[in-house]
Amino acid sequence: MQYPISRLFACITSAVAASVLTFGAQAMASPLEDLGVGDCVAITDNTPENTVGASVACSDPNAVYRVHSVHHSLADCPSDDYTTYTKETRTGTLRLCLAPSFRQGSCYNDVGTSPYMQVPCGTPEATFRVLFRIDGTTDSDRCPDGSDQYISVPDPATLFCLTTP
Repeated sequence: MQYPISRLFACITSAVAASVLTFGAQAMASPLEDLGVGDCVAITDNTPENTVGASVACSDPNAVYRVHSVHHSLADCPSDDYTTYTKETRTGTLRLCLAPSFRQGSCYNDVGTSPYMQVPCGTPEATFRVLFRIDGTTDSDRCPDGSDQYISVPDPATLFCLTTP
């Protein structure tokens, strides 16, 4: 079947416009692209190949990370104490340096190759529970007895004393 040239042009133009709109909508729909320093993030899927996060209020119980710094390049985070989130966007590379922002008494999943994710305590996914959160220090000697391990972040100085769930 042959189409008149103007109809064929209209079909091609519509298809191109639809793909641009779809790509644009997908790029704009990314919940992490508009984050700034101090904003908080909840991780909803922490599989290594498909990490999914969303911007949430820092008071949200699912807020696991606070944005330490935002880079529009492949700049390194200030230390290995931060989780790096990198995404290609339509304007280039976005790299977020995320500091843990755990809640005292909450449990988290740490699979070692993925971001932390808050999970219910008592489930097989829970790998640690936060006994104490101590703001203003990274000195692990401040963790009380009963703490099996700790995580600290230099800026803002925060110490998390951990135990098994």
